[in-house]
Amino acid sequence: MAVLLSQEPYIKELLSRLDLQHIKEETSPAIAGTQHKLTKAMEASSVETKAIMASVPYREAVGALHWLCRATCPGIAHAVSTVAKFMQNPGPKHWKAVKRIYAYLKRTAHIPLTIKANGGLEIEAYTDADWAGDPDTARSTTGFLVFVGNTLVSWRSKMQLPWAQSATEAEYGAALLTSNEVIWWRNIIQQDNFAKPPLKPTTIWTDNEGARQSDHACAFDATKHWRIAFYTLRSRSQDNIVILKRVASAHNLADYLTKPVQPRVFVDLVGRALRADLKRSTSPAA
Repeated sequence: MAVLLSQEPYIKELLSRLDLQHIKEETSPAIAGTQHKLTKAMEASSVETKAIMASVPYREAVGALHWLCRATCPGIAHAVSTVAKFMQNPGPKHWKAVKRIYAYLKRTAHIPLTIKANGGLEIEAYTDADWAGDPDTARSTTGFLVFVGNTLVSWRSKMQLPWAQSATEAEYGAALLTSNEVIWWRNIIQQDNFAKPPLKPTTIWTDNEGARQSDHACAFDATKHWRIAFYTLRSRSQDNIVILKRVASAHNLADYLTKPVQPRVFVDLVGRALRADLKRSTSPAA
């Protein structure tokens, strides 16, 4: 038995309202590659450009995307968090990026978020970080997915505070945020007496070996924020609440939540996260 959550009618209504119903479909919501990253330098600067952008429904379009990515469309989470940074003064390239997200939604609007009633209550999570990936601030991005049974129940793409001074620190900070979400779901299940016997330790999969090893090592020369993250997550590991385990980058389902990835990789990761066959809904990457 399964429950299918779909916002296809809402997506189609949005495409019509924003006059994007004839837009060419895209395989992924953002273009991969450092050279395609959006920056503040792309904001509208000339009088002519600002006049053009004043007629563009940028805020309305991005606001609607926020609702979609938090409700049923985890595949667009990172792309939406990126375009949302330029709400005050978007430029033509920012608007082009927004339209690409809608082009992806047009292709995949019919794919639902599936909630399986017989998937069990075991919790599993994937976490990833893109260290210093933001071109304007050099801040890192956290991405995570949380599954209960075979159902994707929570996901996030979020900028970190600017304290990660290495990839390991960024990944460990991402793991800490993921563990916060895991504990919330564990409390919900245990308080409502769903889990009998008590839940097993939750596995959090990371593709950073340094972060996994740090969970067992001592906190050496580090910033205060790093030490807090270290001791908090290590105590949760010692209490058998969560366990950090290594997963190959190619199999880290949270990878697409930290940066744009190549279309073929994106289709594979999102399809596995949604337990759906996106390949049937997408054409070969250009």
